Amino acid sequence: MTSRFSRREFAGLATAAGLSAVPLRAFAERNGASPGYQTTVDGVVIYLGVIPSDIIAKDYGKGTPEYGMHGGPPADVHFHHLIVALYDAKTDDRIADAEVTATVQPVGMSGTTKKLAPFMVGNAMTYCNYFGLPSYGRYRIDLDIRRPGAPALEARLAFDHTRGN
Repeated sequence: MTSRFSRREFAGLATAAGLSAVPLRAFAERNGASPGYQTTVDGVVIYLGVIPSDIIAKDYGKGTPEYGMHGGPPADVHFHHLIVALYDAKTDDRIADAEVTATVQPVGMSGTTKKLAPFMVGNAMTYCNYFGLPSYGRYRIDLDIRRPGAPALEARLAFDHTRGN
């Protein structure tokens, strides 16, 4: 299935919209995580975005699908909307038939695991949910990606939660 956005266009959009995780090359290498917002695992290109929930609340009206996803943005300023886009590395096609689960945890602490709900962004499928990021610092984001007829994929990405993101 092809989408309105190619993976390069999505990466540009994500960066322009402030969706990308801050690259943490040294941290990522020490902890087996991919630095930044993009990685490729077994032929699947994975893009990650992390958006403060108050941006969703401010930028979308209460009647819009974006505002209503997952029951609406949490009022707690420490919640962020995690969004994942998946592409086939060979064909550049958007992957729209996955089940994605994410575990978000501050480095060295326990985390929260949630299923990411499928959600259309610009006529293209993404997977997303809200997660609490209660403190500034480094977070590890583990993704479990399952598709019909394909082996499960696991990806680990790094995110540096700083003031302003």
